[in-house]
Amino acid sequence: MKIRNLLLAVLLFPLAAGAEGLLDEFESDVNFLDKSYNEVKKAGVKSPFRDEYRKRITLAVDRAYKLQRSAQKLGIPRVTLQSTMNKLVSCVQIKGVSSGGLVRGAGSVAEHAAELRRQINYLRKLNYSYESGTFENPYPDSGTYEAIHHYNNLFRQIYQDAIRKNRLQKTTVERYEEKCDDFKKLGQNIALKVQKDRIKLPTDFNLTVHMEAFLKNAEKLFSQRAKHDNNDIRKLVKTKNYKDLQNSLEYAASRLEMDIDFLKRIDFSMRIRRHDLQPIYQGAETESKDEIDGSPKRHSYEELWKLYTKTKNDLFRSDNKLRGVSEEFYGKYRALLTSGQGTELDALVKTYLADGLSPALARSMAVKKLHTKYQYRNNAYSAEDLEKILRKNGALE
Repeated sequence: MKIRNLLLAVLLFPLAAGAEGLLDEFESDVNFLDKSYNEVKKAGVKSPFRDEYRKRITLAVDRAYKLQRSAQKLGIPRVTLQSTMNKLVSCVQIKGVSSGGLVRGAGSVAEHAAELRRQINYLRKLNYSYESGTFENPYPDSGTYEAIHHYNNLFRQIYQDAIRKNRLQKTTVERYEEKCDDFKKLGQNIALKVQKDRIKLPTDFNLTVHMEAFLKNAEKLFSQRAKHDNNDIRKLVKTKNYKDLQNSLEYAASRLEMDIDFLKRIDFSMRIRRHDLQPIYQGAETESKDEIDGSPKRHSYEELWKLYTKTKNDLFRSDNKLRGVSEEFYGKYRALLTSGQGTELDALVKTYLADGLSPALARSMAVKKLHTKYQYRNNAYSAEDLEKILRKNGALE
């Protein structure tokens, strides 16, 4: 009995201590359900241990549902937390714990728990956050980030750092300043890309101005706490001046957040290197003069790649993919791929359909994944591939 009580105390500790976020709490649930399964089977029907196990199942199912919906909304592929959690529950056959009449599922608690942990680790590699509704890198092995997701993540971190009500350590100030520097440089690069792409913007969109206002107000609030010790901070946060600074920051943050949300809605795309957050450029942007000599014009690889990228990006951005895409859009996008990529795209759609997604959303997620995967991989195409695709789609005469 002492061993069982000790096991219960150890497994419950992460929950009692308070996890950092929903993903951490869900991981704690999964570990508890897996590691204590054999022990709870031995416990009596009226054992508090069984009551706790039943409660954790309820919590885990609810958290799996929330995380699944969040990941689906963000367009994160390969996440099946909800269905996998249901499979785990179907394997829990303990009187007083499992639902009456529940059909015994295939596999085991340990097997499905291992799959859930694998997906949790995958989400962590993406720097996914349920609380902020963000993720940074849909392809964690690529050495790159999607700029707008990383920018949004830095934005939320800086905001949280500024509004906390605690005394600041020297290391905290240094990390904050590094985040602000990265945020400002990245914001300037995003603004330049928006201008270069000639994106049609709302009248109240001004990323650079709104970013500067946000950083200025965040610095004012942050520096107030840097000047006080713990006792003074309790008094400081109650002053009118401090509350006015908070209100100013919230207003500035709301303006910048609208700009960020707009860029996310139109699927603004700019890849940046993970190690220095600098943009990944697509190669030389050279122009060549037409040669009218009666023979077909010979295009350089750089010209073909530039035209191909523009054609594909224009189509990709022409449809809002948040709720899925039509068969017509899917067909047009597939026509811009090589035969191997087209097969890969179809296979992705089948995978997402098998995971229970709607056809429109399955098509959307497949297109997003392929677009990001090959957007900067010009080594995946020969000059002949590009010319053939462009001519077939009427983009090259």
